[in-house]
Amino acid sequence: MASIHRRLEQLGQERLLFGTGTMDEERRLAEIACAVMSDERGERAFAHPVMCLTTLPHRSRPVREVWIRSNGPATLTIQPTSDRHGQYFGVPYGSKARLILLFLQTEAVKSASRQIELGQSMRAWLSRMGVAIGGKNLAEVRAQAKRIERSLISVSFEQGSGVTNWQDTIVRGSFQGGKDGEILAVEISESFYRAIKDHPVPVSEAAIRALGEQSLAIDLYLWLAYRLHVLDRPVALSWAALHAQFGGGVQQVKHWKPRFLRNLAAAMAAYPAAKAEVTKQGIRLHPSPAPTGPARLRNVAG
Repeated sequence: MASIHRRLEQLGQERLLFGTGTMDEERRLAEIACAVMSDERGERAFAHPVMCLTTLPHRSRPVREVWIRSNGPATLTIQPTSDRHGQYFGVPYGSKARLILLFLQTEAVKSASRQIELGQSMRAWLSRMGVAIGGKNLAEVRAQAKRIERSLISVSFEQGSGVTNWQDTIVRGSFQGGKDGEILAVEISESFYRAIKDHPVPVSEAAIRALGEQSLAIDLYLWLAYRLHVLDRPVALSWAALHAQFGGGVQQVKHWKPRFLRNLAAAMAAYPAAKAEVTKQGIRLHPSPAPTGPARLRNVAG
């Protein structure tokens, strides 16, 4: 795949973002790359390997459906449970659910505590996650928080030291509400806390923020961040294997492939060190360091 980062160095930020010869798709990727490469803070977020290797749904599923995804050494099962009135809310899905879970994992690692402070209000929390503040987003985040609250998660993760298995809720009790339904704090379960504390995968917070509303691009970025870091040699992945992992309900590869490639390009724009080749048979990945800090823009004067 042609590197948008190389194009930025060749043409400069201004020419690539605002030049008349720049195609819309290239401009989209350049905006993502610039957001990551110009980040000065280099803040890290953290995710569990199973969250990097498996995926949540992209769209709403039947409220009683159990979601199961396996990929290599990792298996994720999410079972929706009912509230005291017998109402089911379904499995969390979409970009908001991913951002909430990533936020919880990051705060657990940084604070070394199961008690996660979410800020003075829901608006502050949304802003921290890079979500545009507005009524529709507030409602969606509340809905996804309820789904997370009512989910039972099972994880199986195989590594050199053996197989880790655990099953628990994600949060204890419920998201604590303040005035006007604002969420102020949450307590994550002991199993979920220990899992992320024992196996944190560092990723770029700026990259997640740049991809924020693109759920498949987030999945691919987390996958690249983990998979490329643990590779010791190039590996080829077939379109069939990639479709099984990231297909998300699209039955035919030919219908799914264009969306996958578009989101892969976005994920790679957010990960300057990523090395992946698209072939007729699939994708060829090359080892690269984990994206633990910012990649600086260089030679970007117009």
